[in-house]
Amino acid sequence: MENADYRQFLREELLLRLKRNPAYSARALARDLELSAPFFSQILSGKRLLAEDRAQSIANKMTWPRWKKSVFLKLVHYGNIRDEQLRQTVLREVKTLLNQANSRTAKAKFRRFKPEEFSIVADWQHSAIYELTQLKSFKDDPEWIAKKLGLPRSEVDAAIERLLRVRLLERTEGQLRQTKGDCKMGATPSQAIRNFHAQHLEKARKALENQPLHERDFTGTTFPIDVKQLPRAKALIRRFNHELMQLMQAGEQKSAVYHLAVQLYRVDQKEE
Repeated sequence: MENADYRQFLREELLLRLKRNPAYSARALARDLELSAPFFSQILSGKRLLAEDRAQSIANKMTWPRWKKSVFLKLVHYGNIRDEQLRQTVLREVKTLLNQANSRTAKAKFRRFKPEEFSIVADWQHSAIYELTQLKSFKDDPEWIAKKLGLPRSEVDAAIERLLRVRLLERTEGQLRQTKGDCKMGATPSQAIRNFHAQHLEKARKALENQPLHERDFTGTTFPIDVKQLPRAKALIRRFNHELMQLMQAGEQKSAVYHLAVQLYRVDQKEE
């Protein structure tokens, strides 16, 4: 493991909360974890070790998935023991937990779309309605859905019918529910996929103009590359997309539907 440091978990949590609320702070996180601000600062800086009972209390207050809490606690244990043989044993346990988590991520509950299925529900409102069903505030009411998405009622009715037709949604006990977990298409080029991304690019343009900064994040970097690294770059982007999705879906208080798009494309013209 390159970084056997539980403090990184705490730093990442702080950065995540700062992203959600720029007014948040390390002092606020210390308060939420029921720690004194000076003590928490010393933990983050490495000036003090975190006792295992305190670590358990912190883990209990986090909305992390179970595997992440386990890794955090084992890394705290690792940092508090001095016997090198025992340290290596704990490190192997951490690696096993991380490998298991990565394996579950790779096998995650994805349903792979067939091209003909995706073409039926390719317009952006289908995925939006599909994900709205996961909100705690969701109402199985086309008028409510139409208002949430800024769509005519007729478009919502038609979209729900299509989602039911391709078995992405079903009605269980009179309530719309997802039949599968997250869905994905392969890398097969198609007009439906191009239209899907074009629609979201247009929605992103409007969000750039109309959404307040604290509700969105747009970044862009232009840089020269070695084109032989493109396959690796694509793999890293897909991994980041999935890990961020897992992170943002880990909490129980889902209250909004977001769309993540990462664009990597050539700016210059290819020489003939």
